[in-house]
Amino acid sequence: MNNQITVKKYLPWAIVLMAMVFYAFNCLMRISPSTMMQPLLQHFHIDAAAFGSLAAFYYYIYTPMQLPAGFMVDRFRVRFILTMASAVSVAGLLVFMLADRFWVACLGRFMIGFGCAFAFISTLKLASEWLPANRFATVAGLTTAFAMLAGAGADVYLTHMVQTVGYEKALHSIFYVGIGVVVLLFLIIRDKSHYKVASHQEITKVSFRELLTNLKSMSKNPQMWVIGAIACLAYLPASIFLDVWGLPYLTIARGLTAQQAGFVISFVFIGWIVAGPIVGMFSDYIQRRKPPLIIGSIGSVLVISAVLYGPAMSMAGLCGLLFLFGMCAGAQPLVFALGRETNPKKFAATAAAFINMITMLGGVIFQPLCGFLLDWHSGSTAASTHFNSTDFKFALSVLPLCFVVSCMFTFMLKETNCKTVEIQKIPVNNSASLKSA
Repeated sequence: MNNQITVKKYLPWAIVLMAMVFYAFNCLMRISPSTMMQPLLQHFHIDAAAFGSLAAFYYYIYTPMQLPAGFMVDRFRVRFILTMASAVSVAGLLVFMLADRFWVACLGRFMIGFGCAFAFISTLKLASEWLPANRFATVAGLTTAFAMLAGAGADVYLTHMVQTVGYEKALHSIFYVGIGVVVLLFLIIRDKSHYKVASHQEITKVSFRELLTNLKSMSKNPQMWVIGAIACLAYLPASIFLDVWGLPYLTIARGLTAQQAGFVISFVFIGWIVAGPIVGMFSDYIQRRKPPLIIGSIGSVLVISAVLYGPAMSMAGLCGLLFLFGMCAGAQPLVFALGRETNPKKFAATAAAFINMITMLGGVIFQPLCGFLLDWHSGSTAASTHFNSTDFKFALSVLPLCFVVSCMFTFMLKETNCKTVEIQKIPVNNSASLKSA
């Protein structure tokens, strides 16, 4: 009996933590091109714009797949979906690391993005089913922290491996880890509606008609678009700086070696790791979502401006600034708590998918855009790629500009006070006001 009680006590967290591991592995695969820019440019004979597009192929399918993935996660067994999705993403990694043509590498990134499209929303869905509602923002922050931890390790590890054995062999060990993740997901993940465990919560599977009706309601709700815009802009430290352009910027514009740049940029991840769970718990404690998001937006503008336009500084100074950059970005997961609190619980995955779809538009738009701006300002082509500090400052100026816009959007949010629509008794088809609470 005691063993059964212990299993029931820890099983929910074990399930959610395993889903977090898959999302962390997703982050590792997503950022891998940033550690191998020069080898990829030379191997495929491409320019910076094409490199940005190669990295963005992940987002080209990840972004439009968010809504279908949300439908599927709300409708079918998460265990089956996560196992199959992880298998597809690992297969995509295999295609990418063995590619000898540019379009094959793009196909591999496309497959990775397709499989990983299910990672984050499945984690939030499992959290909404297995854990108390007052742990949702904490889980969102922890999930992002797990991903940042994987990213920090990946930057240091892959940068070293690419320099010593080449990018193809560097990805082999990650491929083997991926196989392990697929197996563990199948063994550990359980669906609440198909697993008998004592609970006062009632888990229901909704019809496609209900899902479409709720999606229509979301699309008419101005608050969901405001939340999505903030989510997209606040995630740019990851989708632009960490995923693709941060390492090249530090090596070319700041004159660091590849290993030094990998070490320095890991401090963005560390800051995000520290801030994510703390901000989530703090927000749950004060029962407010807006203040942390406002502070994070303002801080991001100030810190990235100091990084891009500040004078030459020591590695310690760069590490400190990038740590603060990650800390400021740590408030971003709160947007998913806002989305959850603006929609009924049974549509948790669809709400997360709606917001995540808008979030990932940042990668679709800005990764290639930064590459284009870099080529345009430097006059580089596929045959000749020469960039300097001024080129990178020009291309990455989109970051502070976007953070200013994000800050403006935060003042348009309607505060939920950490209460779900069921508690607030807000009609789900009622468009929320843009007025600040």
